[in-house]
Amino acid sequence: MARVAETIGYYTVMEDRDTGWTGGLLLLNQAGRPLEFQCTLPVRPTRAHEILFGATLREHLITEVIGKLLVDKCRNPISVLCCDLHEGIALSEFCSFPVIYLDESDQEHDEIFEQYSRARSSQRRTSDSASTKPTSILERLRAEQKEPAEISMLSRKLELSGASVRVSMADCERVQTIISGLSDLPDGAEPFERIREAIREAQSQISPATQTRSPNAA
Repeated sequence: MARVAETIGYYTVMEDRDTGWTGGLLLLNQAGRPLEFQCTLPVRPTRAHEILFGATLREHLITEVIGKLLVDKCRNPISVLCCDLHEGIALSEFCSFPVIYLDESDQEHDEIFEQYSRARSSQRRTSDSASTKPTSILERLRAEQKEPAEISMLSRKLELSGASVRVSMADCERVQTIISGLSDLPDGAEPFERIREAIREAQSQISPATQTRSPNAA
């Protein structure tokens, strides 16, 4: 039986003081050729959203408003999704595929990634619809009062075509298998620059009148 061709999605969000928040998702085949590109219109949260969501607004926009929308719109299957923003890791709550993080630092551990990994592995999929105060994954973790030792060694670094990516230990074996099918990928980090360039080009063609004032999912 022929092995299913692996794909890799790259997701990032650009924030601009004038235009707002714009996300892009680029899906590549194992050779690094584009299969699909999805991009949002700029999202500009209102002052009311800033007040109501407080410190959780950034995660809400990157994950639930922009990220989830782009993943849902993607027509081709995604084997693994790579993000360069810590908040993007929270997409694991909504995805059946692994979400990994571009980490080119020299640090052995990435505390924020491991906090997200710990929260994701311990959190039950229960509805928060009855809550009147939005909370982020990190806030839920802190509410559980987890000790630092409990959130260590929850991730490891892997090499993806010359780039370092951080992977949750729960997904490590699966991601290693996927990466082995992406051996022809020319560069593991370069696609993020393609997304940013595509977003800049799209923004240059969008009139201010077509920009979204507030996130629909807020």
